[in-house]
Amino acid sequence: MARKIELKVREAPAEPLKISLKSICEERDISKEKLVDYLKDILKTVAYEIKGEGQYEVTFDEQNDSFTLVRKKIVVSEVKDPRNEIHIDEARKVDPSAEVGDEALEVIPFSSLGRRGAARSKFLLEKLISEGVEETIFEEYSKKKGMLITGIVKKVEFDRITRKKVIYVDLGRNHIGVLPPEEMLPQDAMKLREGDSLKAVIKDVRK
Repeated sequence: MARKIELKVREAPAEPLKISLKSICEERDISKEKLVDYLKDILKTVAYEIKGEGQYEVTFDEQNDSFTLVRKKIVVSEVKDPRNEIHIDEARKVDPSAEVGDEALEVIPFSSLGRRGAARSKFLLEKLISEGVEETIFEEYSKKKGMLITGIVKKVEFDRITRKKVIYVDLGRNHIGVLPPEEMLPQDAMKLREGDSLKAVIKDVRK
């Protein structure tokens, strides 16, 4: 049975992708673990879209907060599928001990994904984070239905259809609640201004 070893076969000199995870986590209120999972999936998706079919894998270095993208290939004596196979002669240029059946890891530089890859990665990350944060907020406040909470009036708008005020409440951590006119006491509707503190009961949670 053939050995299964990892051969570092490089398309070109490649530096790991380093990202300031801490600042993203703090800014978007997301855990590092979830952010890393998002980025691994995104980088594999983008590699597939730009490089074509292949068995891609992304590894993460905890110490350096860096990612490495590789494409797995099988060492063969006759290449029939260049995207998934590498010839034994090419593999031995990297590792003279390589044998047919070994698994080679072709390290792909992130720069080879180009501007399109960077833009696509940024778009997908923003999309996943937004969806994840929205789901987290929904679950968090769904558990608080019926509870009394405190917030700050962020904005007061006049609804031209109902001809009544609608109050937007800052609940902290960029979470905004809506206090519709039918849920307000007449005196509150008259008095509340931006910056005022108020207490209210969470009646419903919607996406």
